[in-house]
Amino acid sequence: TPSYHSRRAFAKIACFAITIINPQTDPEMSPDSSTNTPRPVQLTEDGRLFRPVCILGAWGSGTSALTMVFEGLGYYSCPPHYLTNDPRTPSSYEPELLRAVMLNFFNQPELERFPDDSEPVTRNLRIWYEQEEANCNMLWKRGVVMKLPLLCFYVPELHRALNPHFIVVTRDIDKIEQTRQRRDWDISLGRMGAEACLEAMTRDLAALQLPHFTLRFEDLQAEPREQMKQIGHFLGEDYTEQELDKGCSALFVK
Repeated sequence: TPSYHSRRAFAKIACFAITIINPQTDPEMSPDSSTNTPRPVQLTEDGRLFRPVCILGAWGSGTSALTMVFEGLGYYSCPPHYLTNDPRTPSSYEPELLRAVMLNFFNQPELERFPDDSEPVTRNLRIWYEQEEANCNMLWKRGVVMKLPLLCFYVPELHRALNPHFIVVTRDIDKIEQTRQRRDWDISLGRMGAEACLEAMTRDLAALQLPHFTLRFEDLQAEPREQMKQIGHFLGEDYTEQELDKGCSALFVK
């Protein structure tokens, strides 16, 4: 295991591999983008191709399910994703590269940020997102959706680096703890993690007065189409019935 100082040095160097998608061979390539030509898009107010959707929520809270729905709606979820030991949720939908980068700044077992990490985290988020945005555009996807539980502790840096749309996912904490036990995960990824994530993101979203949409996972399970329509309204998107059929059907595939 790398020492604290070696991990900090690595983080400050910000040296990591970028995944570049080949549109000619990628299986998820849209037929409309087979020419390997980026589509023309209107830039956002801060000069980006897409304003990303950032899903905030604890481990076991249902963020993977929501990301899966977004993917069905045509969003780019920044693969490859970190794989889990859970046959019910084999993919965590956590971008492997983003996860590897952020773990250089975060002590996950202790649920603590490393000191003096704000500036390098902000810089690394921008570097990571620039390539993912380019991949999204090349694949003619609707937009970028990103999900990683430990991002709950980095709302200020996310806001500075990317200005994303924030969606907060909550779930009954007892259910989260039951999921952790079923998966035989570390104690930090159950009730303890859920309480810490909720405290951090609630505090920072309020302090910065950032607009966000709060979704109970139980509501997504009970009425996915209605919840996604409300999320679409929050994002300024008008999803078609066909898109909602495709996106929400993913929730019922076992």
